[in-house]
Amino acid sequence: MKQRKWMLLTFHAVDYRSIPLFLERQEERGWRLERVLWPWIGLFVPAETQSRYAADLFPTDALGDEEKRAEYLRLCADAGWDYVGRLDRAALFRARPGRAVVPLQTDPALEKRQIKEGAVKPVLWAAAVLVLNMVLQTLLRAAMGETFYWFELFLSGPALLLAAGLLLLAADNLILCGYALHALRRTAPAPPERARLWKGLELLFLLLLAAVLIVGLAAGGGEETVALEALDRPPYTTGQVSTPLEAFVEKGPGLEKVWTIESLEEGISYTKRYDARWTWLAEAAFDQLARQADRDKTRQVACGNGTGTPEAPDLPGTEHLLLRYQRGTYLILRQGKTVLCVAGTADWSDQRNLDRLAALLAETDPPCIGTEAVVG
Repeated sequence: MKQRKWMLLTFHAVDYRSIPLFLERQEERGWRLERVLWPWIGLFVPAETQSRYAADLFPTDALGDEEKRAEYLRLCADAGWDYVGRLDRAALFRARPGRAVVPLQTDPALEKRQIKEGAVKPVLWAAAVLVLNMVLQTLLRAAMGETFYWFELFLSGPALLLAAGLLLLAADNLILCGYALHALRRTAPAPPERARLWKGLELLFLLLLAAVLIVGLAAGGGEETVALEALDRPPYTTGQVSTPLEAFVEKGPGLEKVWTIESLEEGISYTKRYDARWTWLAEAAFDQLARQADRDKTRQVACGNGTGTPEAPDLPGTEHLLLRYQRGTYLILRQGKTVLCVAGTADWSDQRNLDRLAALLAETDPPCIGTEAVVG
């Protein structure tokens, strides 16, 4: 027979009353908890006799004060309970052999208040801090005039998984809040296996989230520089640059981005082309680009600050927005799964340019923006 074994003791603090039931069942199977190894690992040895267990939440003031913690454990020892270890905020005890023990909690109202202070409130605070941080980050970006295009998360697999993980983490915290509030109303402890599974799944999720973060940091950025003529689906360029033009390309699981910057005599021409895997993603990209057009930093460099004045070009079969600024125009156009942004001095009121752009859009399927000039 094995002399020892390790088991995961994955219990939330709100389920501390389920831990003694779990430990007593293990003793029925011949295994006794020897000690708790940080943070959720229990060392078990063969059980010679049947023991009784109890669990209690550490008083808040005893968590950070060694003297008060020692005093609390001494009171429990006087009541006949030997300290075994700690899980989260829960203290685990085993009844001293041959001695009558006094229950650790005899006042239901006091016990309920202790659960609220020691187990429920920390969960609520953790969820509130996470959600509040996400909201404040969004508001701060908006107040500083920064643009964040969420659809560009699809340019990076690790970034997309991490963003999804953070949202799931927020959802997990909110679910845990509901679970904690439900536990506060519950009079009987939850079944041990179910309580243990709940925490175990959460730990597994956190480990996967940490792995995604590590992979994302190790992978780094996905941007590469290629010659314009090497692109299968190049962005729009004016064709006025005599030297070979390079394009910056980012490819992800749901989106491909190609962008170029041209230095011209009359200013800068900046173009971006997005090719989405799904139509709904292209539609979302167009909508967000249109909403944040006035705040786009690169667009401001190419066209000037201020609020754009809408114009109405004739581009049938496309979803488009044309804005005129101090030094130029900003065109955002979507056809199918392709979104094109052009910021610069192109004269989109010239019908010849519109006809040429329409012809370029119709050249390939999926649509491809060519490299011939559309010049103001």
